[in-house]
Amino acid sequence: MSPGPEITNNPVELIRQHVPGGLGSVLLVHCTQIMTNAAQVRQVIGNRFFWAVVKADAYGLGVLPVARALLDAGADGLAVARLGEYQELRDAGITAPVLVLGPMPERVPEDPELHLTITCADELDRARLWTSPTKLQLKVNTGMGRLGLGPEQLQVPDAMADVLRRLSGIWTHYSSADLPGDPTISSQQHLFCQVLDTLRTFLPDDIQVHAANSGGLASLLDVENTVRVGLYLYGANPWTGATAVPLPVHCVDWITRVASPRLLPAGHAVSYRGLYSVSDPGRYGVIPVGYADGLPGQDARQLRVRSGTGYLNLRGRITMDLTVVEMAAEATAGDQPVYLLGPLGDNPLTVNDLARDTGRIEYEVLTSIGRRVPRIYL
Repeated sequence: MSPGPEITNNPVELIRQHVPGGLGSVLLVHCTQIMTNAAQVRQVIGNRFFWAVVKADAYGLGVLPVARALLDAGADGLAVARLGEYQELRDAGITAPVLVLGPMPERVPEDPELHLTITCADELDRARLWTSPTKLQLKVNTGMGRLGLGPEQLQVPDAMADVLRRLSGIWTHYSSADLPGDPTISSQQHLFCQVLDTLRTFLPDDIQVHAANSGGLASLLDVENTVRVGLYLYGANPWTGATAVPLPVHCVDWITRVASPRLLPAGHAVSYRGLYSVSDPGRYGVIPVGYADGLPGQDARQLRVRSGTGYLNLRGRITMDLTVVEMAAEATAGDQPVYLLGPLGDNPLTVNDLARDTGRIEYEVLTSIGRRVPRIYL
């Protein structure tokens, strides 16, 4: 894991250090907090095999430092979406087991610590001719409808016995794991267990069996000896209701500061199309963050950012590089950090908060933060 910067208690100074010209934003990735979330996962799952999902550049946070932190925290392997993401890990010297969750690639490396996924009948036919030491897992479609063979395609296991006996894993994916108690969860579990019963005599004794993603931690099956967790590790609550699983801790601070202060008279329109109009004379400024950095390019009246002990309201449409904020009367531009996420500690603005206020889901919030926002690892 990369060492953190020498100055960690002055966020504005961090911006000056890492952003040319001192105007922009930075993302503080608290790897120690990510490790805390991994430890909480381990407490919930016991000795089950733990795939830490680091696809899409670790949900936009930076795959290499995050992957190393997760392995240091006790993850057994890393899960990615595509073969190129696997290759990036190997090129960096990471030798841990890797599971590719997406469709099978056309060209396959020979790596006994690489697990590929059979996601359709055509790939099952390819697997019959498999001679590589690379391992294979089978995905079962129990209701998601995105990838996997349906239960009806697995009713004659004798015809695929040669593949089944060589599998390293069999798994499914919930469509509504974020809704504890949703009937689709038990329905998918029932179908998955039926498939397992049908195939059981053909499957290796040590095969990995998994259904639980982050939301699925609240619905673990006794038959599951493996889990794969992503969103939870990055500080986002994966549930819309209460569960017995401890909530993850916040681990990402997105910091900027106010620039270009000005007085605007009552009635003055703000930003494109004048969707917001100033009701009373007041002080306004901009934060140098826009939709090119990962905010949605839409009316932002529901979005707030944290400054000091209070909040600033965003006014008008977010633009490509700048967003207008209404400043408190006593606020001074430039010397006060402004948090779109965070700060670490009590009552931070969380990924869930930013998702709610911008009309998105948590996955979008994390993966949309642009590459011109420097990542700083602590």
